[in-house]
Amino acid sequence: MQAVLSAESKLFNEVGRRINTKHYRTFDNEALHYYHIKNRDWDFKSLAERLNTFGHFAKPVCAEDMQSACEKLRKGIETNSQLSNLFQGVQVPFVIPQLNPQKDLSESLISDFLDSLEASFRAMYPQSYFKAVMQGGTSLQHSLRIAAHSRYQALLDAAAVGPVAGWYFPQALQQFDLASQNLQMLELPPIEGLCLSGPVEIIHAVMAKPDLLINEEGYAPILCMSAVEHKDERLALVLKSYGPHLEFWCLSQMLVPGVTQVSEQWAGGITAYCMFG
Repeated sequence: MQAVLSAESKLFNEVGRRINTKHYRTFDNEALHYYHIKNRDWDFKSLAERLNTFGHFAKPVCAEDMQSACEKLRKGIETNSQLSNLFQGVQVPFVIPQLNPQKDLSESLISDFLDSLEASFRAMYPQSYFKAVMQGGTSLQHSLRIAAHSRYQALLDAAAVGPVAGWYFPQALQQFDLASQNLQMLELPPIEGLCLSGPVEIIHAVMAKPDLLINEEGYAPILCMSAVEHKDERLALVLKSYGPHLEFWCLSQMLVPGVTQVSEQWAGGITAYCMFG
């Protein structure tokens, strides 16, 4: 049973992480320390330049328009007492291009977005590698579906109409297992433009800021793309660093048969978005 929350209840703590209501499976209820994102600084001009250089946009992303859309969205979120603490955590602005609704999401990932992410990352870190790993010989081809409570289909539907801008909060659901990342969306206010984070905007956020997970002094979290599921329920889509390298994985989330991963390193995200341009 889901907890009943008042409109005034804060859903995120002072570091922007979801407050556990005891019925979700988490590694720990404490604040995040060991696995953290160090590279928090960004500016809209550099983000837009990278998106224009490496992304697939019909017309260039204007940094000023990107900032205007994101700041308007920020003001709306910060006036919502339940959501306002999201901006106490790490946040990354993004823009995603208009999507072809006739093209399967897995096809877009394989043929467009992952290659663009690799190109952006390698341009910043030419001595490092980017690789995509399908564990156990699995495939993404026509194998993905939208997680039931994620609200992610609304983002994809919006992007089928035109470009979408927004904020990605990568550590909002850190330490929650994937099932809890999905189920807790039932408690978030049913406002338009809020969803569990998935591959399209995560890839574009990191494309715009390819150093997001590079932490030379510690360890970065693993970014879960939990708004989508593989048809094989044992598998999960994640983006992670390996030292100075960046890796996309479709990997097992099962520790043993029937028991899924719960880790302080695994971080689900929250995405807030609006139409752009």
